[in-house]
Amino acid sequence: MQKHGRTLSSGSVGWSSVSEDLVPARYEVITKQKEDQDTVVVACWEHGQEEGVARGNERKRWRQVAIKVAKVGSASGRIDREAEILKALSGQNRRDFTLPVPRFYQRGQHQGRSLLCMELLGPNLEQVLGAEGSLDEALTYSLGARVVLNLFKIHLSGWIHGSVCPEKVLVGRGEDCGNVYLTGLSRADSAEDPAGGHPVGAWDLAYGNVTRLEGGGPTRAGDLWSAFYVLLECLVGMGRLPWQDLGSDVAAVLQSKRECLEDPALYVSKCGNLGALPRGLAALHASLRDLAGEADEWTYNKKAVAIVLELLSAGGEPAPAISAPADALTLDQIQWPPGLASTLTELSKMAGNKGRPQEFVLGREAAGSADIVVPEDGKLPRKGSGMLSGLVQTLSACLTPPAVFGAPEVEGAAAKEALGAVLDQPNEGEGEEGEAREMVLGEGQSEMSLIAESFYKEQKLRVQAEVKAKDKEQRLHVAQTQLVEYASQQARDAAQMKSQGDTVLGGTADPESAKLLGMIQQHEVEATAFYRQQCSDLEKAKPAEGTGEGKSLIEAQEGAGPDQNGAKDEALVVGHAEPTTADDYEERAKYIPLRLSLTDRRLLRLLEAALNVSEYTDRVDVISYRSKHHRINQQLRDMCSILCGLVVAQNYKKGKELIEGKEFSDNAEFFQDVFEIGRRHKILNPEKMRSEYGKLLYMLMDSQLGEVQNLLEFKCVRGLRTVHSLLSERGALGVLQDQLIGMATEEIKVGKRRRHEVQQDIKRKEKAREMLAAKYASRKISKEEILTCLYSIGDNNSYLLYNRDPIDKMIALLQRYFKPNEFEDSFSLAITGGVGGARLSHSHQRQYTFVLQSLTLWREISHDMYKLWYLAESDILADRNRYTLADTGQGLNRIQRAPSVYNAMCGIISRCQRRIGSWVGSSVVHLGDHNVPNALMFIDKYTQVPRILNPIVLVIESIPEMARDPAISEYFDRAFGGQDDLVKSILVDFFRHGFDGSGADNFFDAGSCIDGRLTSAWNWCSKVEKKSYFPVFRLAGFQGFDGEV
Repeated sequence: MQKHGRTLSSGSVGWSSVSEDLVPARYEVITKQKEDQDTVVVACWEHGQEEGVARGNERKRWRQVAIKVAKVGSASGRIDREAEILKALSGQNRRDFTLPVPRFYQRGQHQGRSLLCMELLGPNLEQVLGAEGSLDEALTYSLGARVVLNLFKIHLSGWIHGSVCPEKVLVGRGEDCGNVYLTGLSRADSAEDPAGGHPVGAWDLAYGNVTRLEGGGPTRAGDLWSAFYVLLECLVGMGRLPWQDLGSDVAAVLQSKRECLEDPALYVSKCGNLGALPRGLAALHASLRDLAGEADEWTYNKKAVAIVLELLSAGGEPAPAISAPADALTLDQIQWPPGLASTLTELSKMAGNKGRPQEFVLGREAAGSADIVVPEDGKLPRKGSGMLSGLVQTLSACLTPPAVFGAPEVEGAAAKEALGAVLDQPNEGEGEEGEAREMVLGEGQSEMSLIAESFYKEQKLRVQAEVKAKDKEQRLHVAQTQLVEYASQQARDAAQMKSQGDTVLGGTADPESAKLLGMIQQHEVEATAFYRQQCSDLEKAKPAEGTGEGKSLIEAQEGAGPDQNGAKDEALVVGHAEPTTADDYEERAKYIPLRLSLTDRRLLRLLEAALNVSEYTDRVDVISYRSKHHRINQQLRDMCSILCGLVVAQNYKKGKELIEGKEFSDNAEFFQDVFEIGRRHKILNPEKMRSEYGKLLYMLMDSQLGEVQNLLEFKCVRGLRTVHSLLSERGALGVLQDQLIGMATEEIKVGKRRRHEVQQDIKRKEKAREMLAAKYASRKISKEEILTCLYSIGDNNSYLLYNRDPIDKMIALLQRYFKPNEFEDSFSLAITGGVGGARLSHSHQRQYTFVLQSLTLWREISHDMYKLWYLAESDILADRNRYTLADTGQGLNRIQRAPSVYNAMCGIISRCQRRIGSWVGSSVVHLGDHNVPNALMFIDKYTQVPRILNPIVLVIESIPEMARDPAISEYFDRAFGGQDDLVKSILVDFFRHGFDGSGADNFFDAGSCIDGRLTSAWNWCSKVEKKSYFPVFRLAGFQGFDGEV
């Protein structure tokens, strides 16, 4: 253990040494953990490649694995069978990550013995019960729902487990501690053709059902009966089932189980505190009795789903999302229920330490003491855990024995208990972040502290290495995609050249012309072959499990269905908004937030004040070995305390009602309202809350973590209130279908129109609003609420006027002053890589197309900005979408996937391509990498487009007005050759160097990709002060590209 365990010794942590050569050289054995009659399991560090990975693609990394190997002289059939089944199930695990089996890594032979390498998990249920004694009813039912749901998934995969028992129900490891897995698949059988004939063994006596003891084969119902016995043992305690003291007498055990089957009260006959079978288990027992014999597929599926729902209801948990009929369920349609993840984590740690945490032990020893008040249940409340988030993941796998393994030796138990005391210290008296807190250590605890620090540092380095590896992999994929797109463009150019060559040279008999034509044809053949080869290479290099981000437009279009908005193939009408139909209004209304009321604005001021003084991201987004979940919990509670304090300061009576005698969870609805109002206000006003909004969204992102919710005891996030949601709730969606909706919500453009014309439009708009409000008002919805919806849609139209219209004007200027097939010598758009800072080489025609498609893309993004913003918040606040904190070159950032935004962007790009007819450059969309770490950064990036284009458009529009001054007009003539040449000079410089791939020193961060185009535009903005025409900008009142002109 030279690399990962230099500070560890077998004696210091109570591990037994491994003397025999059990595993190949690429595994560094941590310890032998479990031994039975013919196999041994060890925990190892592994480096190397997984089975089926080509040698050239080998990705060496260190990870902890479990190795199961046959003993010398024993048959290897059980391991081979388990490996075969585990590999089959793990293959399905790639499509449904919630399939509850350990991940299969590799199988093989070592010194003539079969070997199975699989995922290392945490403690098993037998160890948990050994540490805890028994579990309470709510936890038992929640755990049972997971076990039954897991068995149901295994059955849907075509297998019968055949040996469910506490030893084979495992808790996850590290951050996965809240999940439950099933192992020990060597006795599994095919559900379609069960083998049967297994001899009755010790497991069958304890956990086999009556049918199994009568000589029957394994069945799906038998698995569920075994789960029932396991749950019963969780309630009554290990070894306290009625038949477990009858020894190996099969007849006596069978008779006992038959009697219990008829009289369920006998199940708890050994428990004096239980007079009858608890209600939840009684319901499960009745359901299993109804599931007699081998039920048909539909009946079994229906009954299994009902059992899961019954257990969840008994455990006080919400039902899982099941989106198909019982006879048509697939694995990806069943999602695990949320719930007691933190409780399972605590039980996992207790099982690993072979005893209760220090508080629980102290509670028993001090019972009756005058100094310590012990609750009626004999347990002292936990004050909070100061556990190091990164350290716990490593220690739970290295210092603490994993679940599939037995307990460590007694030797070194005192040292481990000392380490547990260090890790379980509460977070009291925290100083500045990153400052080490002094701990009072007893004798022998200094070594444990050094071990903890050592593993924390290694964990930190491992996370950093994984982030870098993922970034390199992303870069390689982007490079391959861009090479395919480049090859595609070259193949099209070669085909066009061949067509022109056939036309010009095909009819001539000149040998030189024939030779030239042959070279052109050969070039076309080579370019086409090169393109096909690159496509093939890209296909082979695709990862087995795609996340959706980083793919090119080519990939997106292959499987993409018709886009709703993309069905319009008409040419872009420059300078005019597209006509909006009733269906368009109904679709847009789903993403348009409601305008804030007066009450909402009072709460908004409270939120802004609280966010202004909060140091949330400074406290949470740091590299520290304190528990991140507890830091998040503390900061969220501080934020809620500030909000409550501000309510008291604003209105004492309301503040008193809000906080007197209440917990934070009692005011969950109030906090949800406040946070939702802040999100709604930001979408309606992108220029507001420019620093507070990111802090708010990151805070809500953290609050969605299951571990934080269990500490916080309430959810901070609720759905955004939109126009569509209000009208749908009140039964007034007809408003969006009315013909007057366009007139009632249109944005009135003033321009150079006369005053009375503008006033007529305003009166017509107000009248349309009043007519709609009067027409659709009812007892369910008032006129004021309908008017609020109309005002909100009008706000969206106003947003489009000031953010989309500048892009339309810029497109109009491009088409007015430049043509794709002809140009003036002084105003060519052609660029050459390496000249003037450009990184791309385009002819005038290609650069014209490149600029047009970039502006069109920005225009469509601005048009759909409310929808993209809505999807971005959905991605950021998804409770299953976790992030990674990493240094992206611009400080620590949260890297998180954004699948919804990515899919919407693919639809927009496809729509733009259909409108323009061709695509120049790369179509790679950066999301979830160091360029655009998450959806918040994406939104922030594209809200800057109007801030870039609007000042340029305003300067160009003000040139004729400025030219009325004779002195300024003379300056224009002498310096630029007149007004038109001045406009062309500004535009040609922007269209050339604002879209030349500059802004970075590589094609991953800049270039012709979707985000690189905006990078180049920002790079041009940073250099505008050095342009010859910059004095004209100053004369027009230009101040900067930050929303001010």
